[in-house]
Amino acid sequence: MRQASAITAHQETTFLADNFRGYDPYDGLNTTRFPGTLLKYGKIPRLVLIHLNKRLIYNIRPLFGIERGLNAKALGLLIAGTLRLGQRSSLNEQIPELLRLLESTLSPAARHRAWGYYFDWQSRVFFLPADTPSVVVTSFVCAALMDLYEHNGDVSLLKNVRESIEFFLQELQHTTDENGLCLSYSPQDSSLIYNASALGLETIARYQQLSGENIAAAEPVLSQGLQFLLAEQNEDGSWYYGKQLIQRFIDNYHTAYILESLENIRRYYQDSPELTASIQRGTRFYLAEMFTEDMAPKYFKNAIFPIESHACGAAVKALCRLSEHHGSELFEAALQIADWGMKHLYLPKKGYFVYQQRKYWTNRVNYFRWCQAWMYIGLSTLINYGKKYGYSIY
Repeated sequence: MRQASAITAHQETTFLADNFRGYDPYDGLNTTRFPGTLLKYGKIPRLVLIHLNKRLIYNIRPLFGIERGLNAKALGLLIAGTLRLGQRSSLNEQIPELLRLLESTLSPAARHRAWGYYFDWQSRVFFLPADTPSVVVTSFVCAALMDLYEHNGDVSLLKNVRESIEFFLQELQHTTDENGLCLSYSPQDSSLIYNASALGLETIARYQQLSGENIAAAEPVLSQGLQFLLAEQNEDGSWYYGKQLIQRFIDNYHTAYILESLENIRRYYQDSPELTASIQRGTRFYLAEMFTEDMAPKYFKNAIFPIESHACGAAVKALCRLSEHHGSELFEAALQIADWGMKHLYLPKKGYFVYQQRKYWTNRVNYFRWCQAWMYIGLSTLINYGKKYGYSIY
């Protein structure tokens, strides 16, 4: 626990020095120089350019004219982590600046308050231009704003979240089938991505619980959305990433996302035996199938590598949250995962977490959102919960 405290303190110094900006594994389409500019058009060239920057063990972004950017999701994770650390955090005085930066990254493409990524993004299924608002980024920002509201009681924060709820209800596509309803990733696509929809439902549920407002249009979204997530759970307790055939894979960090979202939906919306049983089946699968014997986070159920600090941070955060209702042994698992990550993925001389550990080599590129922000929120959550379970950071 002492090591976690020392690392988060060092991370905060780095965040400040970098003005809360950094590179991202998926920022390759921000290239401004030849020959990268030739690859920005068309699905296959875009995927090539993104994965070229993402997979190389050396950061070639300066050669392509790619600059460090402001990532709204990372800013949200930093606010949430700072609040978890309390007076131990050196970033408390920076929260007004972090809020200002969030305001500067609001998506101009949304009618309501929403956020996206600062780079064009091509997936295997769809293409999203820079600043396209998404349910995922907006949900993480709203979570940070609600954390801050619980900390200082500023009702303007809740009012801002309320407007983002309208983005979920009015701008995202709502796809229904025999299993229920799924929120789209963005207004521009109709993809059925389970963890993304779960994040949106969690945000709506938490807002209603905090504000005391029951939004009429939200009730069918919450009830049918939860029904959809429960129906789509596999027999072994897992969820695929999405419903399309190409999305039928099970990875570590998206499993962590959906488990934590369902736990929050249980707390804020519907504490039912069916939902509790679903979370517990999912958690049993997660711990049994998605980690090695020494608690390194596997990438897929049937593939250990690459091991990512992103998965490590997301696992620690989710398991700490789950431990409150589903057993303190989940906190012990989070502690083991964090210890493994600090031992194997942290570079103490450089002061940051590596991107990926592969079987025969390590990708040491420093990614702000993907690695540093996620390990910061993971370790700050671990420290916060450690106090509840009697651990000392000193």
